[in-house]
Amino acid sequence: MKCIYCTADIPDGSTVCEYCGKNQTEEKVENQIVQNNEEKQYTPVIVKQNPTILILLLISIIVCGIACFLPYFSLLGVTQNYVLSGDKICDGIFILGFGVLSIVLMFMKKRIPVVIFQALSCAVFFYDYYHQKQSIYSDLMSRMYGVGFYLLFIFLIISLILSIIRLIKSDVFA
Repeated sequence: MKCIYCTADIPDGSTVCEYCGKNQTEEKVENQIVQNNEEKQYTPVIVKQNPTILILLLISIIVCGIACFLPYFSLLGVTQNYVLSGDKICDGIFILGFGVLSIVLMFMKKRIPVVIFQALSCAVFFYDYYHQKQSIYSDLMSRMYGVGFYLLFIFLIISLILSIIRLIKSDVFA
């Protein structure tokens, strides 16, 4: 048998080391308890996160960006997208910018700004929709919404909900 402190050879069943004089039975139990406590204090906790929400959020933001370039609405037989209307830049550029910023911030693991930018994208979209409904042209002419409008509407809502879920599931509020 070896001493648990000085590792000297001592007779089997000895309770005291002949060389260092330390008690083998009581000290050994205390030493094991201390080692176990130290292991618990310094054991790193690795939490594996499910990347499903992150991937779905990324896809929904990319679809929103693509939808800005698809036919947004048709007025008097002229189809326009949400970024460019003839030679004029429209408010879709803000949604594209907020989407790019959201993607960059997602990879920087900033959850609150992603929610803010997604909420701003929704606000811009719904403000434009309400403003278009109130315009003089909507009373005089028929406006038909295209696939870009519907995709943008659906995926802006989805991206906002996913970013909020991602924020709630994180440890930001813990």
